[in-house]
Amino acid sequence: MASNLAPVNVKEIDGALSVYNAEIEKALAGKIDKDYFLLCAATAIKRDPAMFSPASRGSLMAAIFQSAKCNLPIGDGTQRACLVRYKNEVQFQFMFQGLIDLAYRSGQIKSISADLVFEGESFTWNGTNRPVEHQPPWDREEDLEKLQGAYAQAETLLGGWIAVRMGKKELDGIRKRSKSFQRGKGPWIDFPSEMYKKTALKRLCKHLPKSIFPQMVHSQLEQEDARDFKTAREAQITIENPAPSEDGKCLTPPESASPSEGREVKGGQVEALQRLLGKLPPDVSDKILFTAGIDGALSECKDGAKMQQAYEAAEEALVSI
Repeated sequence: MASNLAPVNVKEIDGALSVYNAEIEKALAGKIDKDYFLLCAATAIKRDPAMFSPASRGSLMAAIFQSAKCNLPIGDGTQRACLVRYKNEVQFQFMFQGLIDLAYRSGQIKSISADLVFEGESFTWNGTNRPVEHQPPWDREEDLEKLQGAYAQAETLLGGWIAVRMGKKELDGIRKRSKSFQRGKGPWIDFPSEMYKKTALKRLCKHLPKSIFPQMVHSQLEQEDARDFKTAREAQITIENPAPSEDGKCLTPPESASPSEGREVKGGQVEALQRLLGKLPPDVSDKILFTAGIDGALSECKDGAKMQQAYEAAEEALVSI
C-alpha cells in the first residue's frame, strides 16, 4: 500500500503539471498567467499530496483543467475554488467568492451577495423580487450554534432584484449529505461559514438568467447537487451511526496512511463498529471482519487501521441494503 502513496517531492509535482503547459495555457486564454496558475495548483496539491497518487492523478488533472477554464486558480489563498478528494477521486468545486466573481464577469449583474443570519440580528424578508433588509452588528462573531439561516440576493443591470433564503434546518440537511462533512475533512469542515453562504448562493444561481454563467458552470453546479442527493442515504446512516470521536474531531485516520503502521484502537471504535455490524446480516458482517483481518472478539483487536477498514466497509454495505 505504501507504494501508492502520493509523492511529496516538489519538483515531481511541478514537473508533472508542466507536461500540460500547452493545454492549460489554452484553457486560461491569456486571462491568468500560466506560471502563476501552475504554482497555485502545485500549492493546492501539496496540501493533500494523496491527490497526486497514480489512482487519483487522472481526476486531479481533469479538476485542474476545470479550474483553468473557469479562470479560478486553486491554492491561491482567495478561497474562490478548491480541490476536494473523495478517496481516489479529485473534484473541482466553486467556493462562495468564486461564484460571486463569475457572476460579475458576465456584465449583467449590478450587485450580488450572500450572508448568514444569526440570533438577535435585524432581518426582514421582503419577498423574492425585493432586496433583503439585514443589519448585522459590525463586530459580530459568527457563532454557528446561533445560526438562523442564510440568504443570497442579486440586482441586475436593469434594476430587478432576485432573492432567496434558506433556514438552518434546510442548510444542515445539505451539509449532512456532503461527503466532506461525513468524512470529517474538506470545505464543509474547513470553511463552514463560506459553505453555508455558497449553498444559498447556489440556490440563487438557479433563479438568475442562464446567460450569466457559462454552460460549464451550470453543469458543475448540477454535478455538485447530484453528488449531494446521491449520498443522502449514506448521510442518514452516518448520522444514525456516528463514528467515534474525541473533542469533536473525527478519528478517521489519513487515507494515505498505511495499515502496517499499527495505529492504536481509539476510544469508541469498538462500540461504533459493533453498532454497524449489528444492522447487517451475519454473513456480511463475518466477511467484513475477515477481509479486514480481524480475528476473534472485536474488544481484543488492537489495530486501529483494521478497525477503521472494517468500519468503512460496514458503512458501504449498509448503504447498499
